[in-house]
Amino acid sequence: MPRRRKTQKNVNPIARTTRIYSLILVVSGILFVAIPQRIAEVLPYYLFVLMLLHASLMLYRWSKTKKRAGRTGYMIDAAVSFVLSVLFVVFRERSNDLAVIFMAIRTAAVVAEYVASIGRNRRDVRAIVGCVFMIVINLALLAKLISEIGGSVETQVVIYGLLFLVQGVAGIYANLKDVMPGSLLGRVIVRTYAAEILAGLMIAVVGASILLPLFEPGIETFGDGLWYSFMLVTTIGFGDMTAVTPAGRLISVAIGIYGIVAVALITSILVSIYNESKDKADTPVRKTTDTSNRNSSDKDNKG
Repeated sequence: MPRRRKTQKNVNPIARTTRIYSLILVVSGILFVAIPQRIAEVLPYYLFVLMLLHASLMLYRWSKTKKRAGRTGYMIDAAVSFVLSVLFVVFRERSNDLAVIFMAIRTAAVVAEYVASIGRNRRDVRAIVGCVFMIVINLALLAKLISEIGGSVETQVVIYGLLFLVQGVAGIYANLKDVMPGSLLGRVIVRTYAAEILAGLMIAVVGASILLPLFEPGIETFGDGLWYSFMLVTTIGFGDMTAVTPAGRLISVAIGIYGIVAVALITSILVSIYNESKDKADTPVRKTTDTSNRNSSDKDNKG
């Protein structure tokens, strides 16, 4: 039986480092949102490690890039990340202010990338809509972060986590075609409009978390609004918070309906991945059988 040739994997260093850093951001975002009090206690050291990792990845890009302009940009990025990592440890008492400055710079860079992407994809309506979504949610979170300066550190940590999650997930999605060309997951995500719907869900949840404290007396902070929106999206409904004003109930209905759509989308994605992977696994077997039968018939004819 002839051996099948292994497909050559994409070893693009830019794609690889983007995927690694995006995964780090997603994990960090989950930790920041799940345990904000614990993260607030070790925030300077966590950001110190994160900046060192980013500097290391930029140095790796620098070593793998031959273009002079690209090498210069990666070296500057690595130097800035290293300086920030040192500042987070040296000025631990001002780590919150430094973190806000860092997130503002990073978010501004991300927004600039999306604006440039809109210019490159002027004829692709879908790409433009996705970029606008990401610009809106990044700027909304950054505005909320700036408004929380001098307030609760836990709330700031939650906003850091949301920014990490949004930017990390966007980085992974944008990197799918480079890291896994023609991959099953990439095809399913593009065909089902998963990225656009989930981005809209993020915008809806963040917007509701900002608006609900303005209308609801029982939802006082951004973190409470985020927890309430999470319960609506997942249909858990612990009952520790309820909407009593007309505006709050209207927002709750909108978030609840969008949550049902998102859950149905995730279910359809899993089913599509299962069906296509099953069909793909069965296809080589049939081809091999047909080939073996053809070879045997050729031998009989020659005989």
